[in-house]
Amino acid sequence: MGKNSVAELTITQQQSILLGNAKMKSTLFRDHELAFRTQYAEIKERTLAAGPLLPGTPGSLYLRTGTGHAYWYRVFYPAPGKQSETLICKDGDDDILQTTKAQMAFCGWAAAQVSALRKLGFQVADKSVARVLVELHNRGLSRLDWYSSARWVTWHGSTNWA
Repeated sequence: MGKNSVAELTITQQQSILLGNAKMKSTLFRDHELAFRTQYAEIKERTLAAGPLLPGTPGSLYLRTGTGHAYWYRVFYPAPGKQSETLICKDGDDDILQTTKAQMAFCGWAAAQVSALRKLGFQVADKSVARVLVELHNRGLSRLDWYSSARWVTWHGSTNWA
């Protein structure tokens, strides 16, 4: 073979040269580096300790005063393209408002962490499965052996639509 004879090689031979004669196997699962597994474990532990999880996106808080009384609402997306509101408390109920703000902040943190893990090659649940996992977690079923609560966490990254 001469210098210009790459065209004479078969596709398989060309691929072998480009890949350095490495045999490429596609696998569904692979081990991740320790730092990434540690990050995953942190999300799992914080999720289990978080208590009830907010459905949908983290959302935002909105104060309504049109009825003569002021009430706080959480505005969020439980599903893509579907906006929803939930009454949080009367204006002045600072304990409930602060608790909701903390839950929303956790939701935002989890979304950012899961997004990073997805980019690193971790498996994530799709939106419909994730909604079910959140409901299972909130009903106290996340500690069952057949359910890994860390899978719930993947939902936040995959449903951050807003």
